[in-house]
Amino acid sequence: MSLASNLSLRSKLHGGLALMFLTVAGIAAVTMVLVKRNLEATERMTAHVTPTAQASLQMLGGLNRSMAALRGWMLLGEASFLTERQAAIEEEIVPAFAELRTRGLEGPASDRAPDFDRIEALIGEVLSHQRAIEEIAQTPENMPALKLLVEEAAPLTFLMADSLRHLIDMERRREADPSRQELLFILAHTHGSTNNASANLRDYLLTGEEHYRQAWSNEWMRSGTRFQELCVMDFLLTEEQKGILETHREARARFGKLAAELVELRARPDWNVANHWMRIRAAPVTQELATQLNALVARQSELLERTANEIRRNTRNLTTSAWLLMGFAFVVTVVLAHMVVRGVAGPLIQLRGAMARIQQAGDLGRPIEISLNPHDEIGAVVTEFNRMAAELRRTSVSKTYVENILGSMNDALTVLEPGGAVQYANRSMERWLGVSEGGIEARRFKELVRLV
Repeated sequence: MSLASNLSLRSKLHGGLALMFLTVAGIAAVTMVLVKRNLEATERMTAHVTPTAQASLQMLGGLNRSMAALRGWMLLGEASFLTERQAAIEEEIVPAFAELRTRGLEGPASDRAPDFDRIEALIGEVLSHQRAIEEIAQTPENMPALKLLVEEAAPLTFLMADSLRHLIDMERRREADPSRQELLFILAHTHGSTNNASANLRDYLLTGEEHYRQAWSNEWMRSGTRFQELCVMDFLLTEEQKGILETHREARARFGKLAAELVELRARPDWNVANHWMRIRAAPVTQELATQLNALVARQSELLERTANEIRRNTRNLTTSAWLLMGFAFVVTVVLAHMVVRGVAGPLIQLRGAMARIQQAGDLGRPIEISLNPHDEIGAVVTEFNRMAAELRRTSVSKTYVENILGSMNDALTVLEPGGAVQYANRSMERWLGVSEGGIEARRFKELVRLV
């Protein structure tokens, strides 16, 4: 307080303005810091967190799209599915991973994915498995059992059926007797059961349903039984018929071995190679990749929520700080206003009162007493004013003193205003005119002269 009291008014005003400036600057600095934090959080959200999550979701969509197209190719074999799979790779998977890696490497360390190299390796494995499945899906090698059926078993089936049909046709042309009728009956049953066995075997290879396999087994056993009966009655056959029957026997023996192999191939997990590779190769790797990407999306969602909470927290801090700083600024303003009123307005009001007192009553005997720093501007003005009043008091006489002198004169004295009205008349003038004391002022001098 002693230091402030010794300052000049200019220094006080400059100090107050400087304090106001520092207050406003402090408010602006705090606001800028909090706004900068919000901008950094928003930039992190828009430049890294959100694009990383979007790229991860885009890659997941591309993977699902490519897998769906691959399944369509496996089932229908239409070339449009190959085009669709390639488009999914080029339009979604590759660009999404490039964006993911770029955003992750550019972002803050806390926002980066744990292992981009592993994700890249998984993508390579998935695409490699898809390519292998695509290449084998519509080839004969995709289903070894069907390939064996078409290439080896089907010709034997035709040979067995054709030989029995030939025997039946030859037997119909011969003269019938009970033995030959029984032979024809056995040939017909052998032919029918053999064809039924072949049909059930084909259905089992296509569907894998157990009841077809069981039906194949039953019909083949029934066909074998009839064939044994036919062999017992071969003495009724001609040499030509015996040759045809031997051809059937050889074909039947080879077909029996192939049929057992076909059933075994169809019962294996890899009976459909493309489906098997999809199940044991592509699907697990795709699932692992999806897990990695989902974890990345979950991490980015967590970072997104954390950033949003940070922005909300900074906004609340900004609001609270603004109110606190506004309150502080209000207090500073009130204090400065009080200092100005006390240091400037108060002394000026007292100074104006003293000047009015001197003007009205000519009172120069009482100096202005104000508790001010005599070194500031107001104090200097008051000091000079008191000095001036003292000098006037020393060199001037009072109005009462002059009036006493004029009133005691024997000579009549009148002071007129410019308009002719009497401003002052001493007692001698009043006695001469015969007017009571105080009755002459404000009257016109010509009227007074007529009275004489």
